[in-house]
Amino acid sequence: MDFSRKYRITKTKDFIEVYNLGNWFNDPLLDVSVKSNTLGITRLGLSVSKSLGNAHERNLIKRRVRNLFINTKNIKKGWDIVVIPKKKSLETEFKFFRKTFINSLQYLCVIPITTTGLENVNEK
Repeated sequence: MDFSRKYRITKTKDFIEVYNLGNWFNDPLLDVSVKSNTLGITRLGLSVSKSLGNAHERNLIKRRVRNLFINTKNIKKGWDIVVIPKKKSLETEFKFFRKTFINSLQYLCVIPITTTGLENVNEK
């Protein structure tokens, strides 16, 4: 999978719909909301606040989340996923952040619980 425009949530109304109608996973590292869509593809939306840090830190966390999304196997089709990283995610090892991301998707039934869901993913 790549991360071309069709795999991104870009419109404000789509973000609001996922926020208001989606199911939530809350953790000290990140909040994740998912909602089914009728597009037949799974899209990712990132909401990274300026309170997370400077531009370098915000870009780093966005690269991490995109990398995890692209390299996660067995993501079911037809979902909109919005990830909201928290400040603590910058201070956490990538390995633990990855585990939390996968656990959130498993909790929200976007990937099966029986699989690890990831290829060999290195931090970017």
